Amino acid sequence: YLDFYPTGKLRWLLIFVIVWVFCVEQLERLKIGSVLPYVFEEFYVGLRDWGNLGMMGAVASALGALIMSNVAERFGRRICIVYTILAMTVISVLIALAQSWTVVSALYVIGAFVISSAGPASHAALRDLTPRVGRAFAFSLLSMAMTGGALLATSTAALTVPIWPGWRPQFWLAAVVGAFTFLLATVFYRDLSTRVRSMIWDDQGLANSTTLAETPDVQAKRVHRDGLKIYRDWRTWVVSTSMLFWAITYVGVAMYVPLYLVQEHGMSVAGAAELTAVFFVVFTVALLGSGWLSDWLGLRKIVTAFGGLATGAGFIVLGLLPEGTDPLILGCVFAYLGLTAGFIYPSFCALMSENAEEISPFAVARAFGIMNVIAQLGTFVLNLAVPWVRENYGWQTWMIISGVLCIGIAICIAFGRGPWLRRRGY
Repeated sequence: YLDFYPTGKLRWLLIFVIVWVFCVEQLERLKIGSVLPYVFEEFYVGLRDWGNLGMMGAVASALGALIMSNVAERFGRRICIVYTILAMTVISVLIALAQSWTVVSALYVIGAFVISSAGPASHAALRDLTPRVGRAFAFSLLSMAMTGGALLATSTAALTVPIWPGWRPQFWLAAVVGAFTFLLATVFYRDLSTRVRSMIWDDQGLANSTTLAETPDVQAKRVHRDGLKIYRDWRTWVVSTSMLFWAITYVGVAMYVPLYLVQEHGMSVAGAAELTAVFFVVFTVALLGSGWLSDWLGLRKIVTAFGGLATGAGFIVLGLLPEGTDPLILGCVFAYLGLTAGFIYPSFCALMSENAEEISPFAVARAFGIMNVIAQLGTFVLNLAVPWVRENYGWQTWMIISGVLCIGIAICIAFGRGPWLRRRGY
């Protein structure tokens, strides 16, 4: 443990490790999305089978986030951040060797539990290292890791599928990247001590600190008890519901849009992956700009709400486009969606962490655990609804539904603590 607040190069080294590990974790989560047609072909399964598996994975992910967020608060972030990537590397190898849909499904569900255990810990670890001013920008870096992993998955598929057809090579490649990342994190990542994690920093320095003068046993019990208060805070649950709608749209892009482009607009698998990558490239750039803007203006709620409303409008337009639309037009729409969606996540995470700190510095990982549980509920709804809507009403209807759901982000965010307009610097 580091029993001091890291600054300078050490702080940025720790942030880099967290961001890179989170990026690779998203690669491990999303790598199958770009090669689903190959999986369907080999195992003679379809979209409904995949939807059922996705729902089981969402339940496992919710359990992983809820259980391991408490582990991250009680025993530190390292166990959830570092060893998750090792477990996912092993799971990727096992899936690449699997010869039946049953084995693939079982390993996918186990992997969903494992990978979701890292999310709350990664968000909380970034909060530990970042003062409130600049926090949205820091979360934009973590958001870049999230979308960077998706971009890495889709771009890798676009580049390597023509060379190594099929879905298994994507899992071997992910295993190699995961093994390297585990070694990197093992060497360079260190947790902060409980005393340091109790501190809240703003632009003027130390803003608040929880006194930890008890014996270690008493301290651990009190810290745990204080952190549990987050589960009784109704605002946390309502604000977290934003991620229900966000998950339906964002995960929909990562997991279903490549299939949508193949089936609705007649694109090849590689071409669909390239077009999906357009969304993530623009999204990545927009994340940095929106995080900086949120910190500079101090507008957590307004920036997040704008992103939700503007992204919803884009999905509605996408749903109104006719079948077989020109790829250039589709590319422009996806670029717009990437730009507007980039305004949502960094400001939301900054608001979420600041709301949790008002209850206890030891509630942050648990708050993001709640967020992940609700996000997985969104994934569950997504995998339940997409096959049914697709079969009965078509892809266009689903895109319009996604757009309408994005409006829910702006509604839920209004219940967060603090005014819509706040003093810059806090």
